[in-house]
Amino acid sequence: EKERISKEIDETTKRIDEKIEEKLDEILPEAFAIMKDTARRFAQNETVVVTANDFDRDLAAAKEASWTLYNASLTLEDAEETWKDARRDYYGSYYRYQYDMAEHTWNAAQTTYESAVQDFETSFRTLYDSLADYEQVWENKQAALDYQQTVLDTTRTQYERGMVSHSALITAEDDLAAAQSEAESAWRDLFNARNNYRLAVDYGILA
Repeated sequence: EKERISKEIDETTKRIDEKIEEKLDEILPEAFAIMKDTARRFAQNETVVVTANDFDRDLAAAKEASWTLYNASLTLEDAEETWKDARRDYYGSYYRYQYDMAEHTWNAAQTTYESAVQDFETSFRTLYDSLADYEQVWENKQAALDYQQTVLDTTRTQYERGMVSHSALITAEDDLAAAQSEAESAWRDLFNARNNYRLAVDYGILA
């Protein structure tokens, strides 16, 4: 009997270890990316200032302002009150039917509310994370614009000295114009993302 129990414990422990290993493998790329980014920040800065709980604080404000979640909570409260009344008045087959229906409605309202909260949190997280993406894209486009400006300045000097053709100068000017257009587009995307984020935080509206 002891050997059987010991064997079951070993098998259970092995399964747990395997599950843990699977989960660690799953989050490994994200963990590596975080460690790499953290190392970069410390390498580039003597000190790193972290704003604590920005996401949690903004998410709480957005959920508080959300009409969708407020309406779902009212439906849940009404269903719970109806269920409590039916449970208190429960008597006979007719009231049994009312009680069962009230309980079913309350359970459905709980599921609906939990789903609404989960969907809201997921959408808000996506919106929150997208800000960094749009910021990075804009910074990249701005860097590309600065580079193309340098290329044009160099090409113009070379053209004035007869070192490159007029065609090369026109190409450099076109490349700068394209980079300028892309930088402006990236800025508009970032601006819209920031506005959408403020709408979510201040009014609970997820665009």
